[in-house]
Amino acid sequence: MTAPSRGRGRPALFNADAQQRYLEARAAGATQKDAAALVRVAANTIRYHRATDHAFREADDTAAACGRQARIDQLAHGETRYKHYGCRCTTCTKAATVGRTNRPSYNAKEARIIPISPTGQESSCSFPLARAS
Repeated sequence: MTAPSRGRGRPALFNADAQQRYLEARAAGATQKDAAALVRVAANTIRYHRATDHAFREADDTAAACGRQARIDQLAHGETRYKHYGCRCTTCTKAATVGRTNRPSYNAKEARIIPISPTGQESSCSFPLARAS
């Protein structure tokens, strides 16, 4: 008897085990590029599997949503979290209030007017020449 054949071509790098590790990294908050680097495949490999394998795409979308929430949860409380992520805890609310009160109010200032023509002249000398020609 002959030994069982191993098949043709090189072995797949993004097998089921690598896919599971990739999805776990995505759910923990890693970006697509960082999670791909973690399992040692190119980002194009991930894009190819998302385009061809609908079950993997759905799992990746779910993991990405969990990862986004994990990144938001790790974000420090402050004005940014109040403004962009809708956090209304007392820490974020106070930080946003302080940020608004310390920001300069441009509407209250008078606009500075910069004269275009030199003092004492109505317009520069190029305007009459342009009209004469």
